[in-house]
Amino acid sequence: MTQETDEAVTDPALQQLLDNELPIPERHRFQPLRMGLIGIWEYEEQIFHFYGGRLILRGHNGSGKTKALEVTSPLLLDGILQARRLDPFGNAARPMRDNLLYGGHAQRISYVWTEYGRVTDAGEHEFLTVGIGMRALETKKDGLRSKWFFTTPQRVGADLSLYGPNRRPHNQAELTAILGEDEVHTSAKDYRKALARQLFGFSAGRLASLVELLLTLRRPKLSEDLTTDKLSLLLRDGLPPVSGLLLEDLAGKFDELAREREDLKAHIEDKQHVDAFLSAYCRLARRVVHHEARSLVMSGKACAGAAHNQDTKESDLASARRRASTHEDLRQQLDQRLKALDAQIKELNSRPEMEEHGLLKALQEQKTQAELLLEQATSRHAQALADRDTADDELQAEQEALQTAAFQLEVAEQAVDSRAAETALHVVHQEHRDQLRTQPQQARSTLAGHVQARERLLARAATLAADVTRARERVDAAQEACARMLERLDEAKTTSDHHEAHLQQQIRQLQAFLVDWAERCQQLRLSESQLADLTAAVPAFGDDTGPTLAELVIAHAQHVETALADILANQQAARKELQRRHQEVSEERDHVAAQKDAPPPHPLTPRRARTPDLDDGAPLWKLLEFHPSLPLQQQADLEAALLASGILDAWVTGEGRALSADTLEAILPAPGPTGRPERSLANVLRPVEHPLVPAAVIQDLLASIALDDPEGGHRANIGTDGTWHIGPVYGRTQGTTAAYIGATARAAERQRRLAVLDHELGELHSQLTAADTGIADTRRRRDDLDAERRETRNKDHTVREARKARDGARAALKQLDQDMHQAREEQQAQHDAWQATQRILDDFASPRGIQPDAQAIQNEQHALSLYTTSLTELFYLAQEHLRRTEAAARCTRRLTTAQKQLGHRESEVTQARTAHVDLQERLEVRQRHVGASVDKVLAELRTATHERDTTATSLDRNHEEGKKISEHLGALNQAVTGARLEYDEANSAFRAAVKDYRRLETHGYLALAAVNTIDGQDDEAVHAQARVSIDQLAAEPCSDTARNEARTDADSAYRLLQNRLTGPDWRPRAQYDGTLFLVTLVHNGQSHSVPQAQDIMANEIHSRQGFLGDEERELFTEVLLGRLGDHLRRRRAEAASLIERMNTLLKKVPTSSGHLLQLIWEPDPKQDPGVLAALKALDGQSTEHLADGAREQLIHFLVDRVEHARQSETSADWRTHLKEALDYRAWSRIRIRHKAGPDQKWTDQSDQKHRRGSGGEQAAALQLPLFVAAAAHYAGAAPTAPRPIYLDEAFAGIDAEMRGRCMALLTHLDLDFVLASHDEWGFHKEVPKVATYQLFRHKGLPGVLTTPILWDGAERHALPDPALRQDATAEAGLDWEDDDEDLLDEEYADDDGADEEDTDDEEA
Repeated sequence: MTQETDEAVTDPALQQLLDNELPIPERHRFQPLRMGLIGIWEYEEQIFHFYGGRLILRGHNGSGKTKALEVTSPLLLDGILQARRLDPFGNAARPMRDNLLYGGHAQRISYVWTEYGRVTDAGEHEFLTVGIGMRALETKKDGLRSKWFFTTPQRVGADLSLYGPNRRPHNQAELTAILGEDEVHTSAKDYRKALARQLFGFSAGRLASLVELLLTLRRPKLSEDLTTDKLSLLLRDGLPPVSGLLLEDLAGKFDELAREREDLKAHIEDKQHVDAFLSAYCRLARRVVHHEARSLVMSGKACAGAAHNQDTKESDLASARRRASTHEDLRQQLDQRLKALDAQIKELNSRPEMEEHGLLKALQEQKTQAELLLEQATSRHAQALADRDTADDELQAEQEALQTAAFQLEVAEQAVDSRAAETALHVVHQEHRDQLRTQPQQARSTLAGHVQARERLLARAATLAADVTRARERVDAAQEACARMLERLDEAKTTSDHHEAHLQQQIRQLQAFLVDWAERCQQLRLSESQLADLTAAVPAFGDDTGPTLAELVIAHAQHVETALADILANQQAARKELQRRHQEVSEERDHVAAQKDAPPPHPLTPRRARTPDLDDGAPLWKLLEFHPSLPLQQQADLEAALLASGILDAWVTGEGRALSADTLEAILPAPGPTGRPERSLANVLRPVEHPLVPAAVIQDLLASIALDDPEGGHRANIGTDGTWHIGPVYGRTQGTTAAYIGATARAAERQRRLAVLDHELGELHSQLTAADTGIADTRRRRDDLDAERRETRNKDHTVREARKARDGARAALKQLDQDMHQAREEQQAQHDAWQATQRILDDFASPRGIQPDAQAIQNEQHALSLYTTSLTELFYLAQEHLRRTEAAARCTRRLTTAQKQLGHRESEVTQARTAHVDLQERLEVRQRHVGASVDKVLAELRTATHERDTTATSLDRNHEEGKKISEHLGALNQAVTGARLEYDEANSAFRAAVKDYRRLETHGYLALAAVNTIDGQDDEAVHAQARVSIDQLAAEPCSDTARNEARTDADSAYRLLQNRLTGPDWRPRAQYDGTLFLVTLVHNGQSHSVPQAQDIMANEIHSRQGFLGDEERELFTEVLLGRLGDHLRRRRAEAASLIERMNTLLKKVPTSSGHLLQLIWEPDPKQDPGVLAALKALDGQSTEHLADGAREQLIHFLVDRVEHARQSETSADWRTHLKEALDYRAWSRIRIRHKAGPDQKWTDQSDQKHRRGSGGEQAAALQLPLFVAAAAHYAGAAPTAPRPIYLDEAFAGIDAEMRGRCMALLTHLDLDFVLASHDEWGFHKEVPKVATYQLFRHKGLPGVLTTPILWDGAERHALPDPALRQDATAEAGLDWEDDDEDLLDEEYADDDGADEEDTDDEEA
């Protein structure tokens, strides 16, 4: 780098700058001289000087170089303050308002401006200063408070000051007063027109195309990763864009067409909803009709069956009565025979032979009793014998068991003696050995007591021995614990050191993240001090007493969140009010639309309700119409006079009489026969036919009211000029149009009212749309704020976890150190405890004869346990021996008793046998003397008795049969009565079913079910049609389940229809006739059946489709093909001309090695055939002269592009997609060709070929077409136009030598530039002149420090900074009390650059 010099300067322009004077121009064309910022971001007041039309802003990230470029270039060329255009990255998160209020300002007025200058042909200096003024208020959250623009030949700092008293920037009114209204512009559109005319000499549309290219060149790091394909895209994007206004108009028309389509779609959807409901409704009708038809047919069958059943029952009753008569005759015969047999039996029983028969029978009974006693005695004798044998067997068994028990007892005694010898209780055992046989229970208790006492001693000794063992184990464990604790202590020290290092690493990483995050935040903008506080708090994260990162971020974001919440609440409240008003107007519109004859305004005093069912007259305005000859204005004035006087709405009865005295009504009664005026209302009004009021009554009323005769003394006078006179009251009014008299006037008034309401609804809809847009934007900002906060959520988790781990490691280390000390103390304590327990065991065991050893104690306990077990077995065997001895004695006693009982039973058997033999002999002697005669009489008696029993049985059976016959007769009588009732009921049910079926036809169910109608009026015709319906609906289920299902579906479909039929046009209504579900649709106050409504809807859809088709044809032909097609054709022609100028320049500017470049603009072969055909049509003749086929093809292509844009709508507005879909630039490509020398052939440039050159050659080859594109744009401007371009890190990744070559291209193409760079000074020999500013910001200090250095192509020169003043009272751009009332009252739209672009194509 060349060093600074203090030698004399020969360049006047340079000397002017070094002398701290205003710069002077050097060229005949305009060049930028100065660029200024007031109250923007950290720039309170800053002026950047150009040198040779070139300016470099150099500094690190965050120094403000990109910010200065962002708020000036190319903003000052188009005045569009849209955030996406301001930000080089296309980010919409930082609007201009944030730049003004940066640093916590409550309000601020700011300016950005650029000064251009040139030398005229006369050698004089001409200047033009262009700039933008802005004001922002903290309370206005949705954009700038106001903005204004100016173009003036005056120079800031010489002829013009942008400050007022106290160094306060001028507001719009003040600047207008200074410069004049011609030089201050209120809209960006006027500013662009003035700028394009005064500075560039072409149209505003051409200026818009130029700005688009400049925005492309301003993309950050333009040269980084630049390839041939990217260069082609950048050049393509630099071509003139499609007109934004044309696209907006096109979008509006398509939106209108879309609304028509939506209306048509709504009608189609309504019809689809009706179709869907009708399907369910018809299914319900089919099932109901099928069910009712089956019910009717079944009731007919039931009626016929009941008649047949009645005849059958009556026939059965007659047959039963005949059978009952025959049965009664048989009963009488049996009764007579039974009486004769009873007399015969009585005679036989009275004969003497029957007495002898009684004695024989008594002896026989005694004999039978003796046989029974003998049998019982024999049985008891056998039982006694068996008892004796059983007792003998039991005695033998018990004696054998006694011997076995004695043997087992002896063996057990020997075992117990052996076990006792092994214990310390053998002496005690021998003392009680004999007692175990005789008194086992007492002996066992005594010995058990001794055993338990010994066991307690041994248990105590065992416990003490176990204590000794455990104490020894604890000593060993304590020694091992000390060893392990020492190892853990070493590990804990290592872990603590590791966690400490990890914590410091996490703190550094989080601090770096917060710095990066703060730079990326757009809603939550932290100051340097706030960010410093936040990063300083990072080391404390995780401390229980300190806040978390989320809490700190929430605290910083609280004011932003509160402000957004207030904005949203205000917007939502305003929208709610708009929605409420929209609902009111909609309801009023529906009410007006539904009215046939709108009445005049209601009076202020109460009156009765004038409902349609009143039959005592009508209001006067319904009974009149104007005479056709009366002029319209007189009609309006006359109606106004009638309304003001109260006559117009007065009630007229049919007879002209008054109503009852308590009726609240204004009455116009019939007049008397006298006193009628010569000229009356009858001359200008005439009656209208009405069913309740005769025309004669109306005519009399009209004839009784004077017309235009105020001095005639009449009781009532009405004038055609609006005057009226009722009694002592006079008045005059005036009307515009008649609205109530005459059906035509009322219809016209209704249409006028509807038009007013429709207009108001449209305005409210637009306001609602704007409100929704504002709410969505605020919610988006709130979501962005939430996203920024969420980005930091749990980001301090790693620090907190690292701190927690570090603190845990430290605590663990400290605890382990304490544990080690305690472990050593525990080891010594356990050793002392072990020795103490050993002494206790010795003291206890020795005096009691117990060895102080755990194993010996355990052996003695085991021996004592075995002794106890053997003693228990001996106890049970001794008890068993005693029990067996007692059992043997009992068996001996039972045997003795059984032998005595056997002797008694033998004596009983002998006595019973002797008595039986005696009675047998007596019976045999008696039977030999009287047996023959008795047998004969008994035989006769048996015969008679048998016959008598048979007859009695027959008679009983006859009685039973008689009861059954009687019951049968009763049942048949009841059956006949029931059959008659059943027939009556069946007949009634049949007639009811016929009536129900007729009701189905009345309500249209038969038509819905698509079955035949009833042919005839008699019941049989209905019955026959029902049978036909069953056949027609055979496939339709009609069970209760099926009908309930269909009814549920119909209910659901009806509710769905209610919910989906929108608007007042169609309203479904449902009612019930019994169980029938009846649905109608109300349209314009008239009810229609569902099929009728379906037909009406179909006709409406057909009509709208035809109307929509006409609108589409008009839109496609006039707008798409006409305006848009011609606009695209002109744009492509302009683009082709621009490419041609670029190629002309490329021929003049070869690369440093002599290589040439050429641009070929051609249709992109990757596009589909439709695009290629459209380009062919556009590049030909005018669209109005295209052939029909080409016209239709082009229309189809453009419509497809528009529709594709609409269908591609996502979160962005569909107009953005429309702009992309109709961007003709994307349909073609720019192919870059390369030629190594004049004699070489042209070849397509590719990345592979491009990389063959040197680094400088590569950079120049790719950047040259971009710079040439800008130069080509300026080639079409006035010769005096400036030629600025704006670059942001354009030479990133290129070494210093190659940068000089690239900047040489700019010089060669005569381009002025502003370059923002991280490390570029611009001090290259290829650059003849440039001003470079080194920018610096300090964290803790506001503002930007700028150090300017001038380069004259060989040397550097330090430029004094005029902004360094000693005036400490200057507070440029700071908050102040605004006492300018006019400024506060003015309202300016602030959309941060939402002005529409006036990019209409104007031919230069």
